[in-house]
Amino acid sequence: MISQAEPTSEDVIQQEMAKITLIKANLLRTIDSFREISPWTLRTIRQDLTQWYQQLPTWMHLSNLTATQDISETLRRIVYFVHLFYLSAHMLATRAVHGSQLYSNQPCFSEEMQDALKDGLIAARTTARILHIQLREGAIFRRCWLCE
Repeated sequence: MISQAEPTSEDVIQQEMAKITLIKANLLRTIDSFREISPWTLRTIRQDLTQWYQQLPTWMHLSNLTATQDISETLRRIVYFVHLFYLSAHMLATRAVHGSQLYSNQPCFSEEMQDALKDGLIAARTTARILHIQLREGAIFRRCWLCE
């Protein structure tokens, strides 16, 4: 029998990055295929994102990245990057809601759409916090592309 070694942190991060990238690619395909996003489609997208986050190893959760020193600075920065992909998927779903309203005759948002909008706002704020932490730690730097 061949025994399998336990996956390293780097392996787990790579697997989770691949998973969220696939979810985001499916989201992009869905948005590109339909002018309007139905509440059912939006619910499915949000469930996929929620399920991905819930299945993350505990040590990769955002709350654990700042609360513990058990993870190296390099790994923590990489996990933040994975979270930025996850959060950008929520923001993309929010953009899809706004975009679908351009073609809709109904000015009211369904409950599912309202939830997606709230998720997008939380994702944008969380992204700003992550980027602030990264800037403070020197992991990224402020550079204006307009000034060059």
